[in-house]
Amino acid sequence: MTKPHDVLAHAAGELIESGMSSIDALRSLTTEAARACLVEERKGRLAPGYGADMLAVRGDPVDDVSALLDVAAVWRTGQRVR
Repeated sequence: MTKPHDVLAHAAGELIESGMSSIDALRSLTTEAARACLVEERKGRLAPGYGADMLAVRGDPVDDVSALLDVAAVWRTGQRVR
């Protein structure tokens, strides 16, 4: 079953509501998701040689995960798309 991309920001809030720390919730949506999808050698973190997918938000999602809903910019494979 597929889900639209915009549900991830809501998933982070649900993980936190269930007792996960904000840092662990963010890792679950990035590094751990890449590992689960077997693409951790090229996705899931910002580092040389990685896919350079990045989401910039207004605010600090560690302090307030709802900042993930206020997207400022999106990059996919190093190219700005939004």
